[in-house]
Amino acid sequence: MNLAFYDPARVTSVAGVDPSDGLRIKARAAPRALGFTVEILDGEAESLPFATSSFDTIVCTFTLCSGPVARDRLGGSPSRAEAWWPIPVL
Repeated sequence: MNLAFYDPARVTSVAGVDPSDGLRIKARAAPRALGFTVEILDGEAESLPFATSSFDTIVCTFTLCSGPVARDRLGGSPSRAEAWWPIPVL
């Protein structure tokens, strides 16, 4: 979903994580600019398969309401979680 908006002059690689087989397939097929590599992995936010300090930018889209830990941190209300919008950190 976000891949089409990344500027290949500023982005060298993208790593994505999703626990859903179907959504990983869609992410791998998503339109994107040429010039950077994309790796889509199986995983969950609670146990990401990356070393600490592996990234200089993180984008979180539609994930604050997707798991029990996220819902607990937002007071247990999916509707409150859905009100959050992704904010890229540049």
